[in-house]
Amino acid sequence: MSLLDMLAERYESPRDWYRSYYKYTACGPSLGVEVPGRGWLWCDRLRELGSFEEMRARGEEIVCVAVSSIVEGTDAEVPAREASWADLAGDDPLRSSAGSPMVWARFDALVDDVDAEAKLIWDDTHGCDACAAHWREESGHEDIEAGCQVWDGCPECEGDGVAL
Repeated sequence: MSLLDMLAERYESPRDWYRSYYKYTACGPSLGVEVPGRGWLWCDRLRELGSFEEMRARGEEIVCVAVSSIVEGTDAEVPAREASWADLAGDDPLRSSAGSPMVWARFDALVDDVDAEAKLIWDDTHGCDACAAHWREESGHEDIEAGCQVWDGCPECEGDGVAL
């Protein structure tokens, strides 16, 4: 079993895999793959690889995957987290199966880590006057300024905040 095989059991192509995570993860992560001879391909450029079947026919293999994210409204970016097949499969006794829950859990942990860091950056760089008032009241942080942290229940910005 290889990294390509693992992905091919769930998705038709690298781009389908990327789009499924992009659509259903709050940070809209960027996903990339490293293919020998092609280097790293990210996000929409994954369509250049075609389907997993086409990759197999060309003898191409995915040797590493990576997850990162930008944070809208800022210049901030969450650095890429990379994982090879050995990183994902580790000591999993089911490593020969792409259906191994441990392998997918390790990949999902990369995505969750990037998503959590993106949320921290978002919360620190977005907000509004009502968010700031809430945090000063609720947490006793008198030093909180307007627009320094998003409050999910804010009636003014509805938890979306505005970029500072």
